[in-house]
Amino acid sequence: MKPFRLLLTVVLMIAAMSLATAQPSVIFDLRLPNYDVIYLSDLVDIRNVRLAENIPDMSIEMRTDPPGQQLMVYIRLRAAIQLRGDAQPEDVVRGESNDFALDNSRLISSRDLSGSGGRDIRIRTSYQMPDNSALRQKLEDYIQRFPTAPVGTYFLEIEVYDAVNRTQKRGEIRKAITVRNASESEVVVSLVSPEQAANVPTTFPTFTWTSEKTNVTLYVYEMLPIHRSPEEAVTGLPYLRRDIVGASTFTYPADAERRLEMGRRYLWFVETKVLTTRGDLTRRSDVRTFRVRPETGDNALARLLSTLPGEVSSQLSQLIQDGWVPSGVTLDGQAINPGELTALFQKLARENTEVSFRVEN
Repeated sequence: MKPFRLLLTVVLMIAAMSLATAQPSVIFDLRLPNYDVIYLSDLVDIRNVRLAENIPDMSIEMRTDPPGQQLMVYIRLRAAIQLRGDAQPEDVVRGESNDFALDNSRLISSRDLSGSGGRDIRIRTSYQMPDNSALRQKLEDYIQRFPTAPVGTYFLEIEVYDAVNRTQKRGEIRKAITVRNASESEVVVSLVSPEQAANVPTTFPTFTWTSEKTNVTLYVYEMLPIHRSPEEAVTGLPYLRRDIVGASTFTYPADAERRLEMGRRYLWFVETKVLTTRGDLTRRSDVRTFRVRPETGDNALARLLSTLPGEVSSQLSQLIQDGWVPSGVTLDGQAINPGELTALFQKLARENTEVSFRVEN
């Protein structure tokens, strides 16, 4: 046999042996949302120390790689919890299933993993969190007072093994859910600027806010004279509704369907979605008003007066919202400019001087 043919034959034999000895693996596709808030009973049955039977929006697909294989396998399950402040996670439950057939692919339900009995999969518990566990006592005390899960990280691990060679792992999946809020009310959305009752010198203002969630929706409405409150104004059609991802600032666009106009009064707020195991909830910031006005000395003076302490600031804000624009300031009968007024305020503050104010209209 010629050297080239001999080499080719050896290569083909090695390839054939590799294919013959190659073992198919198992791939997992675990779909479980990263919830902001979890109702603990939807995830873990603490009293019976097992996974919940119907975890919302959870699905697990197991499939062979390469496709089309038929395997006899079994799975090992581990669930653990690490509450905020704990040094490390603690196992809640570990278990092992009976042998079952994986014919190309199949779906695994949370009922299969809970140990309560699925179609042909049964989980035999090999470890349960003991009654005297500090974590178990914390959780049981907690669920007596609150329905939602405490802040921490919740772990789920699934490994699949060959049912014949029982030490041969075919695949695995690990999922960690970090709960940062014990309730939806803890998800804070705050407005930064424009401030309440601000005079904005442009029809393209820049809005700034802070939010724990990266996805928010910005709303801008016009505040008409017929509206008795901001809450009434937001029942109409918005001037602008814009979904924003990964940013905390946005400038009113020049190509917006509706343009802001000088002299008009508007309001704005942002909303975000809080994902819970009981559905999505909306968290809204406070609602602020602003007026679009050209930059003038009077407007600068109004902003300066609005920084005064106590009830003076709120009284001035209400007057400005009603359309009042201050015409000037006098001291001992003499007119002073905003710069002189600022210096006077700073001097009084340094000397801790008690001052009373009166607004004349």
